[in-house]
Amino acid sequence: MASPRRIPLLLLGLLLAVFAQAEVDREFTSQVHYTVPPFEVLFRNFEQPRDKPYLIAHFQVRNPGHNEQRFPWKELIVLERADGTSLVSNYDVLVDSGGGLTRAHGDFLVQGRRRVNVSVLFMLAPGDLPGRLVLPDGRRSVIIQASGRARWNQ
Repeated sequence: MASPRRIPLLLLGLLLAVFAQAEVDREFTSQVHYTVPPFEVLFRNFEQPRDKPYLIAHFQVRNPGHNEQRFPWKELIVLERADGTSLVSNYDVLVDSGGGLTRAHGDFLVQGRRRVNVSVLFMLAPGDLPGRLVLPDGRRSVIIQASGRARWNQ
């Protein structure tokens, strides 16, 4: 049996464990930090333009090292459909490293000690939403509904 002195410490440990699990289980909408080694990633937010069949996820990526490295952007995020299947971005990525947006077809270079802004586009088909964005560590976004105004390419 635990001594009376240890009971508050045990309760504190239990509360911390519960709150830590609640943080992992919480659905996100914006501002989530994670890593895609060796890069530090900040998921900023997502948007769904009203009149286009796109879902756009916005990130900031930082290379903490001194040397430039290729960033595997397809590992940033996936879209999980309601049926449980996943969709990796089927479009190019937009990268802004300070000189305006450029389009990258594959992995792109990030200079050492630099940050770049990245936008990942998902070209949506009629059955892709509702869905959730899923981070590499398994965290899921809130459920994203179809806007209802998009013009689908049939």
